Formats: sequence, structure tokens, C-alpha cells
Amino acid sequence: MSNEIKKGSPKTILILKSNPLSLQSAEQFLLSRDWSVLSATRLIDSVQIFFENKVDYFFLCANHPEKKVKQFPQLFKPFPELQFISYIDLANASNMALLQEIAVPYQVLPPVSGPAIERLVLRIEKEAKQATASNKKNTVNPLQNPEERKKIQDSIIQFLEAPDETTPTSETETALASTAKKNGFSNVEILAEHESRVKKQHLSSSTKKEKDYPYLTNIDSSEKQEPLPKSSPDFKNKIENILDSSVKPSSSSLPIEKIEIAQDCICFKVDATTFRGFLVAAMGKNRKIDTELLLAIQNKLVEVLQQEGALLNNNKPMEIHIRSVNFESWALEKAEFLKKSIHDGSEVVLAFFPVRKTNILVKESEEQEMLNIDLNDLATDTPVTFDIYVYLPANNKYILYTPKNGLFLSAQKDRLKVKGITQMHAKKEVEEEIQKYHAENTLNNSISDYQNSLPKAPNKKAE
Repeated sequence: MSNEIKKGSPKTILILKSNPLSLQSAEQFLLSRDWSVLSATRLIDSVQIFFENKVDYFFLCANHPEKKVKQFPQLFKPFPELQFISYIDLANASNMALLQEIAVPYQVLPPVSGPAIERLVLRIEKEAKQATASNKKNTVNPLQNPEERKKIQDSIIQFLEAPDETTPTSETETALASTAKKNGFSNVEILAEHESRVKKQHLSSSTKKEKDYPYLTNIDSSEKQEPLPKSSPDFKNKIENILDSSVKPSSSSLPIEKIEIAQDCICFKVDATTFRGFLVAAMGKNRKIDTELLLAIQNKLVEVLQQEGALLNNNKPMEIHIRSVNFESWALEKAEFLKKSIHDGSEVVLAFFPVRKTNILVKESEEQEMLNIDLNDLATDTPVTFDIYVYLPANNKYILYTPKNGLFLSAQKDRLKVKGITQMHAKKEVEEEIQKYHAENTLNNSISDYQNSLPKAPNKKAE
């Protein structure tokens, strides 16, 4: 692929790829539509290409092997006219979680194609025109000065070239394990000492970043709690149509079973281009949704999301058990929308809850049959639905830390953090259970927020 700008080209897109052979058909399509297509497989190369050309759209691979890719949107904040779009090569739970970690408003989900990219860009431009029409203020890029641009470029490259002090190398881990054995300490204690040193180095590097990299001082690895993006009105209408067309009337003269306390529900993970969330289905009297209705909803939902260029993650509903709550009251307060209907003599409801991420990011551990889970993704003071292990590199062993259905206490989590342990482990066979656990905890947190917001009943005075 030739990285040259076409004369008179209406749009220029810079594609950061994880593999030089990926997206070739998409690139050929865009070239046939008179786009200028630039590409790179290394972060630093993409930065250099950006500053050498006028780029309209930056297409980021969220599952790129260089971890600093998720900070790119922050690195380029001085260029508000630049539009970021993220994508993944393959739709699996780990990649979907990576996609959600990159804070960009637009995404293209697999299979990534040239027409899909073009449709999204046309939509972005339409929304930009509408925003310009409603806001007459002119946005001027203050960074046209070549010297200013060069300073930013140098700062970004220095940031990318700097080692990640918080990630110990394999040599460091080996040395730690060796030291532990020689001195009779546990590997965890040695890791704690190393973590203390790392924190001091990190504080030093942070001071250096503010001094030497003035354009990067606002970069924060923690997630900013910005408002959750809402779904489109079209999505809501289609969900309502799905439910209405899936239910069947009842010939029984018995009273309708009302939605009251619902704990056993069905949950669909929805990852769309500009929003994500859990679509939760429940029935009256806490009845289990029958197979016929579930399949009808699932098949129509897949079709709707595919038409919108979105993805029903893993195309598989989850049976979840949530805290006891008046479902309709909770959903009216916390869900973006709720749709009710009657199916076979029972109320049935679909409620959509926007969330920041629908998946926990899991990676392969040292052993192929084990998975790596971020400690922060484990809820505290609540039962875990799978065995949790801690890995000791010195002994090359996985030690059961919290058994299935046991409580993972906040005090335990704090102790692990103090010891410098940030990753826990589970068997690969429970990956689906891990994602279900995440959905249940996310919804249970919403239920707790709702219940805590209810007015407290006055205490009765003793007579």
C-alpha cells in the first residue's frame, strides 16, 4: 500500500493495523472511492505519518499488540478536528473488552469492510453538519504553527519510546524469584518490595513527564467517568417491535401474571457502534422465559444489530440471577428504556441498561489452561461464581485463593494490592461464567444504587 496523499482526495484515513496483511480489501475499496489511504503497523510510524500529512480519520486497532494504543485519543487531543474510529480484527470477549477500553465515540465491528467504514464516515459527517448548523461558532485549530506541531510530535514519540516502568521484565521476575528462594522470603513479599520501588520510579517519571512532555500532562490511565452514551431512538423502536412481534396471546381467562420481583432473567450483551449495554428480559411471577420466545427475540435482535452495523456479542444470551428488586420500578429509574408486553398470560419486559463495558478483559496466563483477570475487575464482598487463583512465579504454581461461591472480601483485595499483585487467575473453561459474573455484578450495582436512593421508612417510636 502506497502511503501517498491523492491529489483532490475528499478524505484521508490513517489505519493503524496489528498485521500488515489485514484490511487489504477494505483499503482497496476506499482507494476505489478516491480516498487517500495511509497505513502503519507500529505506533511510532503512525505518529510520523500523521504529522507528515493532513489526516481526517485515524482508524485504530484496539487489539494492537502495543498497549499504549489505548492512550492515542488522549495523545492527539490538541487536534480536535481529528476523528478517531476504533476496530478489532476478531470478535471475541478479550478483543471486545479492549475495544471498550479505548475512549472513542465511533467503532467498526467485525467483519471490518470498506463499505462499513465509508457508511460510518458518512454518518459522522452528517452529524458534524447538524452540530455545525445548531452551533454557529467556528472551531479554529490553534496548532497550525509548525514549531508547535513539532513540539507535540516530539512529546508523543518520547512518550511512546519511554519504557513502562510499572511492567517488570521477565528478567526482573526471574531475579525476584531467585532472591526469594535464597533469602527464605515468599515471592509475594519480594514482589511487594519491588512494587514499592516501582511506585517511586513512577512518581519520578510522572514529574519528568510534566516537565519534559508538557502536552501529555493530562494523560490518566484511570477511566474517566463521563456520561454513558445513549442508544439511538431507532434502536429503541426496533427493540419495541421485536417484543411486540415475538409474543403470543393467551386464550386463558386467568389473571395476567404481573412483573413484580424478578431475579431470574435473560441478559443480552449489546455492543453497537456508539453505545453498549445489557438488554435484560424478565417475565411476571419470576417465570423463566420459554425457549420459543427467547429464540424469537434472539434471532430478531441479531438481525436488527447486523443491519445497524453492530454486533450481538458472542450471539448468546446469558441466564443471570440478580438481587431481589421490583423489576419495573428499578428499570424505570435506571434503564434507558423499558418495553412491556403480554406473552402467554404473563407480562414480559425488555429493559436496556447502558454500561461502560460488557466484558471483562481476560488473557492467557503462564499456563495455557488458565486465564489472567485484572484484580480491579473482581467485585468485593460478594460471592465469586468460579475458583480464583493467585500465581506464584517462584514456584510456578497456581494457588486457590477464593473457591467458587466463596466471598472475595475487600480486605483481601486491599492486601493483594499492597503486595503488588494486580492480576488473578481462573481456569479457561469458566470464561463464559466470568462474563456472566461481570453482567450480574454490574446490574446488581445498579440495583443497589436504586435501592439506596429510595426514601428511608421512618423509624417507629416506641410507645
